[in-house]
Amino acid sequence: MANRWSARELATRVVAVALGAVILAVAFVFSLVIFSIALAAGLVVLGYVWWKTRSAPRSGGHVIEGESRRESTPRIERDDR
Repeated sequence: MANRWSARELATRVVAVALGAVILAVAFVFSLVIFSIALAAGLVVLGYVWWKTRSAPRSGGHVIEGESRRESTPRIERDDR
């Protein structure tokens, strides 16, 4: 049975497959970097929105927030001499 490819054709095919695998790996790494950046940006935006809306009133409940102050009238001391 005769060889299907010559040595040069076989070397060309091996180099093409290796180069394709390298390009595929680089594309995968690049996509992971882009996904990581997008995820980090999304988390920053989500954190910012949460931080700004954390004190917004919740629906369905009645929440009263504030501080209580007691103001009293000044005490008048009697002079019982």
